[in-house]
Amino acid sequence: IQSLARFGVGQLTLVDGDSFAEGNLNRQLFATTQTLGENKAQACKEALLGINPEVEVLACPEMLTAGNADALLMGQDIAVDCLDSIPARHLLGDCCARHGVPLVHGAIGGFYGQVANIFPGESLLQIICPAEVNENVLVEKKLGNPAFTPQLVGAVQSCEALKLLAGRTEVLRGGMLTIDMLHGTMEFVELA
Repeated sequence: IQSLARFGVGQLTLVDGDSFAEGNLNRQLFATTQTLGENKAQACKEALLGINPEVEVLACPEMLTAGNADALLMGQDIAVDCLDSIPARHLLGDCCARHGVPLVHGAIGGFYGQVANIFPGESLLQIICPAEVNENVLVEKKLGNPAFTPQLVGAVQSCEALKLLAGRTEVLRGGMLTIDMLHGTMEFVELA
């Protein structure tokens, strides 16, 4: 969201019901000793207004749920998936499909990350994140999340979001970009 605000995206809606904790300091850019205990969406809004006061920032200090997803997504041009659970990803993906909104998916775990654009009518999210996966075996649960991985995945997601908003055709489509920072490789894997 920092990159999108710096680029001048006109309106950002931030949805997060969680508060910053000490465990976020190692990887979340808006987590500081001053924001500990604050709602993430609200703290990010305040920081973004200091970066670019021309951007309209709406902070929604609540978790994405089946009860609020449609209202939160209504009128949005794009959604960026920075979620940390498969059920929440599918909830967002289903809502995006209903509203005809492209979804920029991102996920991290250890030295590894992935980014994909999922367009309405595509089943790519089910291929990338099958709903029936046991979340206790996910790579991020075992490998943790060092600071550089979410920063790199977030940078790629913001690039994809900006390309989509600008109407560019050179976007990730039909697969996902896999990122292996341990071995220094990135590869686009076709999946659809």
